Amino acid sequence: MKPSANLPAPRKQVLVAFAFKRLALLAGPMVLMLLGNFALAEEGGSQVQTGTSSTTLGGYVISIVETQSPPANDSFANRRNLSGTNISIKTTLAGAASEAGEPFIPGISSGQTAWWSWQAPSNGIVSLSVNGSGFAPLLSVYTGADLTILSLLATNTYLACYESAGCGCHWRVRDHTAFHVVQGETYQIEIDSALITDAYWELPQITFVSPVVVPPTRVPPTRQQASWNGGFVQTTNTLPGGAVNLQLAFKPAPLNDDFEQCIKLHGSRTHVSASNAGATKQA
Repeated sequence: MKPSANLPAPRKQVLVAFAFKRLALLAGPMVLMLLGNFALAEEGGSQVQTGTSSTTLGGYVISIVETQSPPANDSFANRRNLSGTNISIKTTLAGAASEAGEPFIPGISSGQTAWWSWQAPSNGIVSLSVNGSGFAPLLSVYTGADLTILSLLATNTYLACYESAGCGCHWRVRDHTAFHVVQGETYQIEIDSALITDAYWELPQITFVSPVVVPPTRVPPTRQQASWNGGFVQTTNTLPGGAVNLQLAFKPAPLNDDFEQCIKLHGSRTHVSASNAGATKQA
């Protein structure tokens, strides 16, 4: 029995595995000889297992494994081009995975990545904002066109350290980052689900030891003794990626950003209103 070719291609496919207690199933006038495993799956692309359940039906043990297809821009080669200077998109990291040669920030990258690309129309500054549903997005911006030699330009990360050295330092993420851009340069934008690392002092285990009373007669007042065994515990939590909102806002550099475009002032008493928002450093 083959799956129908007209079945829709859902985002979640179901893999059905039959563990047989007997080899034949009598269904009306038909005898279905079911041997091995049957699968309903979308052709092409990798899949990420999202859950497993099982049930028993008519003497058969049926295991159902849910899988999630990756987003279309899961790989660097299939990154999505963004155009414009004020962009807002809704996307997802559900089913996203890493690929060979992908840049990795130790201690915070989980490998659930998707990619975008944006080209600067002029010199200026870009602000990126990101928020995720049920997870903390890691936002990284790179320059370069080859995955294996990308150069990190900006991230939304910062390092938080505890006063106690035993708890150490841990990466955290903000919901935004900003960086200067150069006209004509293409910037590669990566979103990942950030690892959540932390540490805490585990409360000590207290073992009470009863005092030994030596006869005969008078017993002095006693005090229980305790031994303390505590320590620092490091934790790591990997949250599955889900829905993401990404916003890009571009502020062009002022017309007199470079020395050659300086604005000449005239008169002995002059009043000028100006702004250096989006201004860049000249080589």
